[in-house]
Amino acid sequence: MNKDEFIRFWLHFPVGLLIAGLICAGLFYSELMVYGLVGGVLLGFTFLVYEVINDWRKVDWSYKDVFGEVFGLGTGLVICLGFHFF
Repeated sequence: MNKDEFIRFWLHFPVGLLIAGLICAGLFYSELMVYGLVGGVLLGFTFLVYEVINDWRKVDWSYKDVFGEVFGLGTGLVICLGFHFF
């Protein structure tokens, strides 16, 4: 992984954290349920659609952007569930 790929990976990490935060807010706070769950799912879906449309024919290995987002999502969900259950 070169420097540009490393930067792109970590640039998309906060997007995953934001999605995880929205989903956790929707799951654990009743007044935010609809906004959090719908917002998190829409943001995640919109991000994936954007990556597919934007980088469909590029040869710049854009899957690393998606890996950064998924890694952020996983990290955020682990942190959120850890704080909620422990």
